[in-house]
Amino acid sequence: MPIYNLPGVSSNIDVKAIVDKLVELESKKVARFEEEKEILDKKKSAWSNLSNKLSDLQEASKQLYGFRSPFEEKIAQSSDESIVSAEAVRVAEPQKVKIKVLQIASSERVLSNPIDSKKIFAPVKLRLMVGEDEVDVNFTGGRVDELAEAITEQSDGLLKAKTMKNTRDTSLLILETVKTGKDQHITPKDDETISFLSELGLFEKAKVFQVDTSIEQEKLTSLIQGKVGYEVIDGTLRLSPESKVEMRLDKDVPVREGIVLRIKIAAELKEKEKEVPKEVKWPELKPAGKVKIRDIEVYGESPVSKIEREVPKVEKPPVEDFHLIALANERGILKEIEIKDVGAEFKEYVFNVKDILPPDVKFDRIIFLNRNTEKIIKYSDIVIEDTMAREGLQPTHLVQSAQDAEFLVDGVKITRPSNQIDDVIKGVTLNLKKVSESEVEVNIDRDYEKITNGIITLIEKYNEVIKFINEKTKIVSTGELEGGIEAGILAGDITIMGLKNKLQNIMMNPYPTDEGKRLSLLAQIGISMGSTGSAWSDIKGGTLQIDEDKFIEAFRNYPESIKQLFGNDTNNDMIIDEGVAYRLDNILKGYIDKREGIITYRIKNSENEIKEQEKKIETLKKITEEIYNSHKNSDYYKNFNSYLLDL
Repeated sequence: MPIYNLPGVSSNIDVKAIVDKLVELESKKVARFEEEKEILDKKKSAWSNLSNKLSDLQEASKQLYGFRSPFEEKIAQSSDESIVSAEAVRVAEPQKVKIKVLQIASSERVLSNPIDSKKIFAPVKLRLMVGEDEVDVNFTGGRVDELAEAITEQSDGLLKAKTMKNTRDTSLLILETVKTGKDQHITPKDDETISFLSELGLFEKAKVFQVDTSIEQEKLTSLIQGKVGYEVIDGTLRLSPESKVEMRLDKDVPVREGIVLRIKIAAELKEKEKEVPKEVKWPELKPAGKVKIRDIEVYGESPVSKIEREVPKVEKPPVEDFHLIALANERGILKEIEIKDVGAEFKEYVFNVKDILPPDVKFDRIIFLNRNTEKIIKYSDIVIEDTMAREGLQPTHLVQSAQDAEFLVDGVKITRPSNQIDDVIKGVTLNLKKVSESEVEVNIDRDYEKITNGIITLIEKYNEVIKFINEKTKIVSTGELEGGIEAGILAGDITIMGLKNKLQNIMMNPYPTDEGKRLSLLAQIGISMGSTGSAWSDIKGGTLQIDEDKFIEAFRNYPESIKQLFGNDTNNDMIIDEGVAYRLDNILKGYIDKREGIITYRIKNSENEIKEQEKKIETLKKITEEIYNSHKNSDYYKNFNSYLLDL
C-alpha cells in the first residue's frame, strides 16, 4: 500500500493504518451494542422467569379457594385394611363408624362333569339367563376350551368361562357370573340349552328340600325328668316355666347358604296361684280352778303359755331368660338362640342357619327352652326351607353360591349385592374384603396431609418469587450491581418493587372470618416471616415459614374459618370475594395476563428493544465489513489518491 507525500505536510500518510483505525473504531461500537443487547436479553430472561414463577404462585393460590380448595378434601382410614377399606370424597362428613363384615358378596360358580378334552362338539346356540340379563352364545362347534372362549367373548361381560384339566385326557368347564349378589344365578333358558348343558353335567333336575316341622304331641319329649311341662293345642306348643322339650326332625339339616329356620313365638305371664286363707288358731284355754292370792281366792281359765308364730314364706326372685330355642343333634345342643323382643302377640323370627352353626355340622332336632319362672312361651308355624332352591334345574356341582354382602354399620344390619358399597355412608365407598370376627373402625376425617401440602406449596411458590425479586434487585453499597448483570438486573425497577410490596401486604393483612379477630391473620395459624428467635437475616428477606403442627391444630379447631381465611364469600352471593388466595390470584392476573399483563408488556417491550438493538448491530457490522474490505479494492485507493492530489 503506498505512502503519500502531501505538500505542506511534514509527515507521510499511511492509508492502511487509517483504514485499520476506522475498522477498529466501528468494531468497538459493535461490541458496545452487543453488550447492551446482552443486558436486554438478561432483562427479558428475568421478566420471563418472574412471569413463570408468578404463574406458579397464581396456580397455587387458585388451588386454595373455590371448588378446587383442599379444605373440603376427606380421607377414610380403616383400622384393618385386610377386612374393609374405604375411600371418601369431599361431601363426606367427619365421623367414626364401626363395621363388622358378616358375609362377603360372591358370584355363582358352577362346574361340569369331566369332559373329554379332544371331543368335538356340534354347533349349538345357547340361551342363558344370568340374573335378570339374557345371554346368547352362538357356538360354531369345537372342543370344550373353544366353547369356553365363545361363552366369555359373547356374554357381554356377564359370564366368565374357563377350562381346567383334571386328568391328562379330561377337562372341567367352569362358568362364573361376573356380577355378585344373591340374584346372579345361571339358568338355561330353552330346551336346546338345557339338553346341551345337562349333557356336560353342568345342570340337573332340581331336588326339593323338605323337612317335617309340624308340632305334634308324639314328636315331643320332655328333657326334665318327672315333669311334662308342655301341651300342644291346635299346632301350638305351650311351654311351661322352667321346662325343656325336644322335637326330633325327620332328616338331617345341612348348614349351608340358603337354609333358613322360620318360627313364630309369643309369651304370656303365668297365672299366679290363689292364696287360701289360713284358719286362725286360737290358743286352747283350760280351766285353772281357783287361785288364792293374799287370802283372796280368784277363779278363772289357765294363763296363755304359748302362741305359735307363723313362719314367713321365702320367695325366690323371678328368673328371666331369653334363650328360647336351640339346635341340636345326637351329640347334644349345638347352639342356643337368644330372642329378646318376644311379646304377647306372635311374631315370626327368621334365622340363617349358616349364621348360627359352623358349616361342617348338621342338626336333626330343635330344643324348646323356657328357663323363665313367670312366663309361658308359645311356639307355632315352624318352617325349615332352602331359600336358594330352584325350580326345574339346579347346578350339578355348585362350587360357589351367589350371595349378597351382609355387614353391620354401628350395629345396623345392611345387605348389598356388591362388596363395593357407596350408598350407606354419605361420600364414602366401602370395600368389603373378608368376614370379620370383631368390629373394624373406619375413621372419616379431613385430609390434613393434602390440606397442609396445598398450604406448603403456596408458601414455597411465594418464597420463590420473593427470593427471585431479592436476587434481581440486589445492589452493593457502592451502588453497583451485585454479582454483575445477572444478579441485580432489575435493580431500581419500580414495577418489580411495587409487586413485592403488594405481595407482602396480602400475606400480612387481616381478613374476615367467622371467628373475627381470633382468626384473621396467617400468623395466627402458624404462617409468618419467622418464628420466635429467628435471625434478622431470615426475617428481612420477606420469605414465609409454616409451623405445620400449629396449623393442623388450628385447622382441627376452626376448619371453616381457616377455609375463609384463604377464600371467603362475604356477601352470600355464592362467589368468593375475599381472602389470601383470592387476593393473590386477582392481583397476579394484572401482572401476567397474556394480553394486558404488566409483566407481559415488559417482556414484549424487551423483545422490541432487542430487535432494535439487533438491527443496529447488523448495520454497524455491515459498515465495518465495507471499510475492512475496501482496502482490497484498487479503485478505492485511486479515488483516495485523487482526493489527496486535489488537496
